[in-house]
Amino acid sequence: MNTKTKPLLLSLNEAAHAIGVCRATPLLLSLNEAAHAIGVCRATFYKLLDQGCFESVKIGTRRLIVQESLIAYVESLKSTTEEG
Repeated sequence: MNTKTKPLLLSLNEAAHAIGVCRATPLLLSLNEAAHAIGVCRATFYKLLDQGCFESVKIGTRRLIVQESLIAYVESLKSTTEEG
């Protein structure tokens, strides 16, 4: 029997890496985490959220921000800055 064969099951980290998901980065962020991530205060973040700048989901009583929408927002700011 070959002792160097790969295991049939992947670890959670290996599986996440195989499908392109980084476990170190959460998919959903709290409002405070999201505000901190883009470098604005909570009040400014709430204004941006009310303007529809980010996607959010509600899980139980918690409102969470979709990480991809934060990235898209920052990318849109970069595009606006480059054009102007």
